[in-house]
Amino acid sequence: MKINYYGNSDKGMVREENQDCFGKFPLDSNDLSNPQGLLFIVADGMGGHAKGKDASNLAVDAIQQIYFEKSNKSIPEKIKLAFQTANTKIFNRYLGDQQFQKMGTTASAIILHQNKATIAHVGDSRIYRIYQDKIEQL
Repeated sequence: MKINYYGNSDKGMVREENQDCFGKFPLDSNDLSNPQGLLFIVADGMGGHAKGKDASNLAVDAIQQIYFEKSNKSIPEKIKLAFQTANTKIFNRYLGDQQFQKMGTTASAIILHQNKATIAHVGDSRIYRIYQDKIEQL
């Protein structure tokens, strides 16, 4: 399935292929009072020619899809389930295919809802808070 509601970053180090993917969901809303909030995701694919770009695209797609379809759970429960599901989908995508064994992605997400922020991440990507004159790793 081709999805076109996210982007790939062209900033930073020069590489043969950019393996990053990001998204903001829902696309058509900036309403922090929405019961599910606003979801922002950044995924940094890894694995060189072993489909890191596919892994980051799959992560962003799976995380947002699972997060928004699980409306009966709390925000922390939904984002945890979304990350777990994305991990399983990436692992199973090319199971048994030797050339894809090093495929993977980091992922960081933040959900803004009313006056709260919930974060989730896996891998070595970081989320920072910039406030007044300080930068703090969360």
